[in-house]
Amino acid sequence: MVSKSSPTNLIGTDLGQYHLEELIDETAKSFVFVGKHSTLLRKDLIKVLKPNQSEERQQQFLEEGERLVRLGRSDNLPLVHSAGESNGYRYIAMELLGSEEGSLHSLILSKSRISLDEMLNIMDGTANGVTNLHRAGLVHGDIKPKN
Repeated sequence: MVSKSSPTNLIGTDLGQYHLEELIDETAKSFVFVGKHSTLLRKDLIKVLKPNQSEERQQQFLEEGERLVRLGRSDNLPLVHSAGESNGYRYIAMELLGSEEGSLHSLILSKSRISLDEMLNIMDGTANGVTNLHRAGLVHGDIKPKN
C-alpha cells in the first residue's frame, strides 16, 4: 500500500484501472489527479478521497460516485466513468474537460470585465448543471471557478 502522508506519493501509482500522472488540485476532503486509463489510454480526472475521512464519509463518497455514474451524460456536467476503491483509497473517475487555461477561473483572471451576456451564459450553464445534480439527489458542495 502507498504511504498516505502526501498526495505526491500517489503520483505514478495505480488506482483501479487508472495510472495517476499529475496532481492538479487539493481540497479539504480530496485530491484531484489526472490519470490515464490502462486499456482505453484516455486521460481522465480522478478525484481521490483523503484517507482521514470517517467511514461514513467514505461510504457516502462511493455512493455519490455510483449515482453520478448512473446519471450518465448530462448537460453542463462531466461524464463520470466509475467509482471504486483501490489500495485503500476511494476514488471517482470522470471525463477530463479542457484544461486550467479553459476554466472560468482563467477567464476571470484574463479579462478586466466580463460582459453581461457572457456572465448570464456562465450562470445559466452552472444553474443547469446544479439542477441536474439535484435531480439525481446530489449536492455539489464545491462550486468555484476552477471547477
